[in-house]
Amino acid sequence: MTTMQAARLEAVKSIPTWTSLPVPAPGPNDVRIKVKAAALNRRDFWITQGQYPGVEPPHTLGSDGVGTVDSIGTEAVTSVSVGDRVIVNPGLFWGNNDAFQDAHFEILGVPRDGTLAEHIVVPSENVAACPKHLTDSEAAALPLAGVTAYRALVTRANLQPGERVLITGLGGGVSSLGVLFARALGAEVWGTSGQGHKLEFFRETYDIHGFNYHSDTWTKDAKSKAGGFDVILDGTGGAGFNGLLKLLNPGGRIAFYGGTQGTWPEILPQHLFYRQLSIVASTMGSPRDFEGMLNLVTTHTIRPIVWKTFEASDLGQAFDALATHSQLGKVVINIPN
Repeated sequence: MTTMQAARLEAVKSIPTWTSLPVPAPGPNDVRIKVKAAALNRRDFWITQGQYPGVEPPHTLGSDGVGTVDSIGTEAVTSVSVGDRVIVNPGLFWGNNDAFQDAHFEILGVPRDGTLAEHIVVPSENVAACPKHLTDSEAAALPLAGVTAYRALVTRANLQPGERVLITGLGGGVSSLGVLFARALGAEVWGTSGQGHKLEFFRETYDIHGFNYHSDTWTKDAKSKAGGFDVILDGTGGAGFNGLLKLLNPGGRIAFYGGTQGTWPEILPQHLFYRQLSIVASTMGSPRDFEGMLNLVTTHTIRPIVWKTFEASDLGQAFDALATHSQLGKVVINIPN
């Protein structure tokens, strides 16, 4: 086989289309993977909208994927073998400092061609054995959102068993895995959403009680019912950030991994120092975070929430789901082989 199908973004404000491309060859320290399933992230949608400065099409999108190794660069690659079922760590070239990523850090999918393709080449250090209890769809849903949630909760916020955690924006990829991880770590979990059916799903499925952030009184209700939180996981920022700070218990930590609602309002230092609060920022995760995340998933048999698995021919519908925020959990694509 010399050619393959890949979902190629040819222009901003468009949907990627399946295109014939040459099958990539692995470099000396690379492996090539025959992709079985790939998942979408908000990042993919924002790229289609031209929201990544300096990034110009064409690109093959996709940061999440699972598949089998079908070629290795050289005999020096000993961590995997041809035929192994592997999951891809989408954070490339993190560097040697666990505290922050190197200047050369990349996220798979842009600028390097991503997982929405029949084959993908990545450094051998960026693949790991896929947890055996996961289906292809579940495995594809895990990498980017999983390592982001794990680093924010565990590495940055230092979540401890018995602590009370609030996870905002229930239903997104990171927030959904944040719920599952926090529960596995022994925390008491609460959540927020602007959509009633998502709150109902988490209440019925995981016994997670939550609050609709469109309500003018939701922070008062949260304080009354929960009594404050030790850790808050947030990906929105915006005008509601001060309200979240007021919900933290003394010594509490808020870990944020995104800012979809824009800039914060003015933060009064008095709201922070007297109660010894911490605001920590986080993005993606180191190779150690990825390994820790996989260990947590395997040990507790955690299954990511997959909203829907689309066939390759329905790629447009999958991107529409991202645009409208209609999904609950991850959107996955079966890759044609």
